[in-house]
Amino acid sequence: MTDRFVRHDPISDSEYAEIEKEIRRQIEIVPKGKGKLPLSGLGGTIRNLATVEAERMDYPLETLHGFSLTKKELQKTIRELKRLPLAKRERIEGLNPDRADIILAGAIVVREVMERLGVKEMQVSESGLREGLFYERFLSDQAEPIIPDIREFGVLNLDRNYDTDQSHAEQVRHLAFRLFDQTTGLHGYGPKERDLLGAAALLHDLGMVIGYANHHKHSQTLIEHNGLPGYKPHEAALIALLTRFHRKGKPDVSDYPDLLDSGDGKRLTCLSALLRTAEYLERGRNSVVADVRVMWDETTLRLSLVSETSPAVEIWAAERNATPLLETVFNLRVVFDTVLSEG
Repeated sequence: MTDRFVRHDPISDSEYAEIEKEIRRQIEIVPKGKGKLPLSGLGGTIRNLATVEAERMDYPLETLHGFSLTKKELQKTIRELKRLPLAKRERIEGLNPDRADIILAGAIVVREVMERLGVKEMQVSESGLREGLFYERFLSDQAEPIIPDIREFGVLNLDRNYDTDQSHAEQVRHLAFRLFDQTTGLHGYGPKERDLLGAAALLHDLGMVIGYANHHKHSQTLIEHNGLPGYKPHEAALIALLTRFHRKGKPDVSDYPDLLDSGDGKRLTCLSALLRTAEYLERGRNSVVADVRVMWDETTLRLSLVSETSPAVEIWAAERNATPLLETVFNLRVVFDTVLSEG
């Protein structure tokens, strides 16, 4: 489009109109959509347009995988690109200078495709042709879909990359799920929150690869930088924060003001309380607490710990580090007792 139609710098109104007209002619073969299906985009032009939007909104995550490139913000970018000469386009934050000459035409293509399909946003993929070639060359014998659950795969892959204590993480997830499932009548959350809790449980110790003292903060940072394929940015942000507050601190969404809102703050606090309790019930990293049974009345939340031996250390750790947050969330006094099981 640039080579065929652009002869002035910056682009003239007539050249801009010619590009629009030609793009619309070429995509007439695509049936008009009603925005019911998601649109995904990949390639350097789309990633650059997403980076420009991300810089504009001070996007907090390092990866753009799953970023929503909106038609509204894309139009802002197009207006800016249209009025600027090449030398100034090269200095736009987030824009690769090597693409400054062709980015306007690429942006118009993306906008017109979104308009034709009736969608307001495009999910950005950081994968490209090289990933497609890899899958085609090395995984062509695999049954489709090659990765049946991309969210689970992304979490487990990140967990493996940093070589965490998998048995500990899985036990924390087990206990967190047991707490979540048995308190549904109190918190009212469902499968989406349960999934976020499970992901955070598996990833809460990622930061140990950097150092123990602040590993909760390092875990958050590693999730920010690596991203989680299959999760939307606000979901990845919640998971990162859950790992950040899995052992101490008052849960707070202020690290991601443009991704999370006040409702997410309440969600974060509740899930953090459950994850923190599960973490301290697995304090010794030896599965002393095999299970937890939950009951409550108008004043008390009773956690009965199933164990072969007395989990005195785990109860002490949980009461000291997790109980205050749990009591705040449910507005109930938390009491522990033990149910001895036979080995």
